[in-house]
Amino acid sequence: MKGEVIHCQDGRIIRDLGDTISIFIPMEIRRRSGRKEIITPDAPVNKDEPTPLQIALARAYVWQKWLDEGKYANAKELAKALGLDPANMRRVLRLGVLSPRIVEAVLAGKEPDISLSALLEMDIPLDWAEQEKMPGLRISI
Repeated sequence: MKGEVIHCQDGRIIRDLGDTISIFIPMEIRRRSGRKEIITPDAPVNKDEPTPLQIALARAYVWQKWLDEGKYANAKELAKALGLDPANMRRVLRLGVLSPRIVEAVLAGKEPDISLSALLEMDIPLDWAEQEKMPGLRISI
């Protein structure tokens, strides 16, 4: 049996090398929301899990609500209370000026052709019509 490869029904491959047995389990490691996750071929796909952009939008709206209600005097005070970098918090807060059509599309699962980090670095105009014409923010609605 030395050197023989045995295929199992569940996709695992077992190889007997004499004194050592190697087991290969097909899987993929992906980053989700900053953490590593192991994905197996038969793993169920959770489409209910929010995307990083959806999470950032939710944070922007909640943080802006807290500022509007006067819970915190400004973004710097809010960042200090939450233990976050004030510059990053201000970038996320800018997502609150996105066009309602863009926000609805993102919440419906239609992601724009731009990453969250690139979106946070963009100079987003206040005019919603201009936003919807910007490359990267165009979403088929």
